[in-house]
Amino acid sequence: MVQPLIWIEGIIGVGKSTIVNELGKNLKLNVYPEPVNDHLLKIYYENQYRLGFSFQIDMLHKRFAIQKEAASSVAQGKGAILYNG
Repeated sequence: MVQPLIWIEGIIGVGKSTIVNELGKNLKLNVYPEPVNDHLLKIYYENQYRLGFSFQIDMLHKRFAIQKEAASSVAQGKGAILYNG
């Protein structure tokens, strides 16, 4: 049986974490939040012009790794939910 790969996107404070955690628990799906490097995020906000490229590359790298992990989970018969936490 094919398992779902669900993506949840949205702005801050709309309830993504709440719905994802409920769906994951009730549907028995693996949950993959978008990883954020808190240190890089902090210094990015201090100088967005200088660190914009570094921050974007870091996020793309981490997001791709999470996508591969979720795809592997689905291939092994366990559904997954990805979201930007």
